[in-house]
Amino acid sequence: MLSTRRHTKPRSLFDRNLLLFLVLSTVGHVTTLTVYTMLLLPQAKEVGKLTAWQINTLDVALSHISGAASI
Repeated sequence: MLSTRRHTKPRSLFDRNLLLFLVLSTVGHVTTLTVYTMLLLPQAKEVGKLTAWQINTLDVALSHISGAASI
């Protein structure tokens, strides 16, 4: 009877290093995506809202100034 046992461990040093590289690379990508999603994206949205508010405020102020200057 032939054994059909699978080898779950890498056999060579190269295979172990390749597996380690792939695991660390995957962890790094997941960490980067998590940090971007949880920390940077909400701040970027807040900066966008603040910039829109500032542009609208300047538009209103400049329209009042140009309206007063034409009178």
